[in-house]
Amino acid sequence: MGLIALMQLIVFGWLLYLSPIYLAERYGLSVGQRGLVLALQGSGAGVAALWARRSLRAGGELGLLALSLLLPALALLVAAVSETVALDVIAFCVASLSLGVGTPAGVSLMMWLVSTSATGIWQSTSRVGQLLGPLIAAGLVGVLPLDGVLIAGSAIASTGLIGLAAASGARGQLGGPRGSSVA
Repeated sequence: MGLIALMQLIVFGWLLYLSPIYLAERYGLSVGQRGLVLALQGSGAGVAALWARRSLRAGGELGLLALSLLLPALALLVAAVSETVALDVIAFCVASLSLGVGTPAGVSLMMWLVSTSATGIWQSTSRVGQLLGPLIAAGLVGVLPLDGVLIAGSAIASTGLIGLAAASGARGQLGGPRGSSVA
């Protein structure tokens, strides 16, 4: 559940809240241009969800969750050091794939672990990340330069990867759920 909240925290805090601010501040993109970037991010997440759903047939939930954290960890770091609007837009769009990859994987894993109440648990857990993400990102904007906030988002996603690796290692020792290999 923590990984689902963390994924939503990154998506809502760094991609939906921060990326339009960053693109306006750094490159002067108009509202329409920033809206187009958000539309590209949403479209990419939708396509990624279709791909991820097909991958779940092989039981690869943990691998998809790892990918959903790795994408923003790397992409936010790239955006922080990039000097061009095109690379930043690409980085934000790549990071947004995490929502499409992680959502089906998280729901599938929760359904396997807790059965019928999984959707409600997933929604409640997601809301925590959706509320905290913009609050944390906004708080960091007040004390760090925007590039520093992007690096902080990358670090948060990386922390999730470390937690997932530790959890999957413990689960593997205990004979964990189907598809528990991270790959």
